[in-house]
Amino acid sequence: MGFSNSDFEKRVDQINWSDYSTAYGNACVVAKQLKELASTNPKLAMAASHDLWCGLCHQHAYISSAALPAFPLLIDVLKSTDEKLKVEILDIITGIAALKQRENLCALPKTAFSTKTRSAFSRVDYRKPLCQTRTSGDGRTSGA
Repeated sequence: MGFSNSDFEKRVDQINWSDYSTAYGNACVVAKQLKELASTNPKLAMAASHDLWCGLCHQHAYISSAALPAFPLLIDVLKSTDEKLKVEILDIITGIAALKQRENLCALPKTAFSTKTRSAFSRVDYRKPLCQTRTSGDGRTSGA
């Protein structure tokens, strides 16, 4: 890792995850998942990336409130991990960014931390698609 795991874990622990939710309910599990994502164990990190993808931007169809405080932490791990895990983290970030257009992030709890992150989201240009999508016959979309 290019950053201190203990500093990262302290930042994760500073967030009151019970104030947020995931696609599966209360977001308290997100703290553990983020710590596992930043671990040096590749299997644990990959499993955590899948769990975070499912909970934060469920199948790129739902964005959870926990995505907001998790976003800068995902970026920190992204900057200092191997290529295989970067792809997984970028998929989570892409899901969050694509879904931002459909969700009202301003309705999330207002804390100093989330205000900074909300501000960061507001500076992103969402007019251009992040990737091409195609629509199947049943109306679902998938990456092209």
